[in-house]
This record gives sequence, C-alpha cells and structure tokens, in this order.
Amino acid sequence: MKCTKKYFFHYHFSVASCITYREIEFIDVHSISFSKENGCSPICADLKVYNPNRYSISIKDLDVEARLNGKKIGNVVNIEKVKLLKQDSMDIHLTFQSDAQQILTSLVNSLGFLLGKSQNLSLSGSLKAQVFLYKKKIDITYKTDLEDLQF
Repeated sequence: MKCTKKYFFHYHFSVASCITYREIEFIDVHSISFSKENGCSPICADLKVYNPNRYSISIKDLDVEARLNGKKIGNVVNIEKVKLLKQDSMDIHLTFQSDAQQILTSLVNSLGFLLGKSQNLSLSGSLKAQVFLYKKKIDITYKTDLEDLQF
C-alpha cells in the first residue's frame, strides 16, 4: 500500500511538472454587426483569441459588456461550448442582449451622431478558461470608432 502511494505521487508529480501554462492571447474583435438579418438582436461580434499551449482549453464562462458612447447597451447572453484547439486561433461568436431602443437612445443623446461623427463602441469584461482543474481569468478590453452604423 505504501509503495502504491509512492508511485502514484511520483507519477502525478512527473506529469504535473511537464505541463506548463501559457496565457491565452486576446487578439481582436471583428465582424461587429447591428443587423437583424445576421441574427443579431441587436448587436453581434466575433472575439478572436489564440491558444499558445500544447493542449486544448475549454472556455467555461464569458462576461462581456458593450458600451456605445460610454453608455451601456448590453451584455453577452449566449455562448456555445467553446474548445480552443492547441496552438491555434479561434473566433468566439458573441451575441449581446439589448434593446434597439436603448442603442438609439444612446446615439441620439450623443451630439456626435447628429453631426455625422463616428461613434465609439467599447467591449470590456473577461472570459474564464479551464484545463482539468486549473482555471484562469483573461481580461478583455476593446475600443473602436464605428463609422457607418446601420440598423
């Protein structure tokens, strides 16, 4: 019995020391859409991340908030199960829950919209990645100017 514990501990220590974790890299947000034709109600975006590790990682939780001209317009409502493949980049599709009226109110309150100036969209939050029992939180911060908003 004592010998079995010794081998188990040795095996576990050997395997655990071989696994090194490198941070998942947040690359970009793209394909921002306000179109209902694309299934966005009312806003969608794709989040590009890169997994530099030699093993796949699961995304367990995603908490992202969208702001238009500094005013909150929605939060992520759905995320399908996502598995980041080893040493690969991947797009995670984000759908935000909001009301089109909320977005229009935010735009109308902005003098820049009435003058034809670009609008500022920012996404902030975090995602939680998990490998076996190890969990890691990755912060997301993104800001862009939107030239032509189409509803």
